[in-house]
Amino acid sequence: MKRILQIDGGGILGIMPALVLVKLEELLRQTKNRTLAESFDLITGSSTGAIIGGAIAAGVPATTIADFYIKKGADLFTPRTRWNPGNWLRAKYDRNPFIEQIKGTTTAAGLRLESLSMKDVKTHFMATSFNLCSKRTHFLKSWEEYDGGMKLWEVISWSALSAAYYFGKINVPDYQWTAYLPDGTKDTRKGGVFQDGGQGVNNNTIHFILSEIAAKNWWKEGTFLLSLGTGNLDISVPYETASKENFMEQIVHYPFEARTESTIGQVLAAKYIAGANDSFKFRRFDTLLQEKENELDNVQYIDRFVNYGKVMAQSLDSGFVADYF
Repeated sequence: MKRILQIDGGGILGIMPALVLVKLEELLRQTKNRTLAESFDLITGSSTGAIIGGAIAAGVPATTIADFYIKKGADLFTPRTRWNPGNWLRAKYDRNPFIEQIKGTTTAAGLRLESLSMKDVKTHFMATSFNLCSKRTHFLKSWEEYDGGMKLWEVISWSALSAAYYFGKINVPDYQWTAYLPDGTKDTRKGGVFQDGGQGVNNNTIHFILSEIAAKNWWKEGTFLLSLGTGNLDISVPYETASKENFMEQIVHYPFEARTESTIGQVLAAKYIAGANDSFKFRRFDTLLQEKENELDNVQYIDRFVNYGKVMAQSLDSGFVADYF
């Protein structure tokens, strides 16, 4: 059976999937004598999911990743002072402290992440980032020759530390990409101006995973997809309210639902396939957030997110490992 791990984006909300993975790795070590990296054939993540996924794929213990968020998150998410006029037109946070923490993180073998290229990870890893040059999301894959030569910490940064408001874009002038034109032709172009992989409709990468499963014909040997969310809101609206929305309210509301709708649609697609195909197993772990908690930098709620993560992990036990690993 092929096993795949998918992790949503969500900033400091990454505490929750990180704690699920702490529990899972503990169980895998106890029952299978394996790490997370040794237990998955493919790991994908967007934004904060790329930090977690890239570190896991490289062999960083899940406890180290959880500590990164829980113990260092509040200090890292310290806004630039607005008393300095030079900061008025700059992003809210300085990404360099985050980058230094990521680069200095060590694997179980004692290797610093700054020393690793994408091709050096222990299992296949894919991260997303939106390129302002191509106007589309790029799927950066450790197993492809060009992407494999990139530094792991840089790819993680392109995906997780380039949101326009929070950190600002990352310019990569020598990055090469393929332009697919409407007439069916394509050509190679140069220049990457990256923004956070979770900003568009790819905060969840299930659709990419389903494409990979089909392309590699993994259906034959069976596939298990473990999908980890970072908390979501109940976005439904009562009929009495929706039926009275005027023209302007409809225009304002609809465009901003794309990211949430994409995640819901992808999760439902995976559930539908799993229900119709015995060779595909799917489990989704997520939780309901309050409106005030649903921000990428709400470090004042770290204790709540820790509790949510522990609750999400409660259904993990030796039976879960026996069923899927």
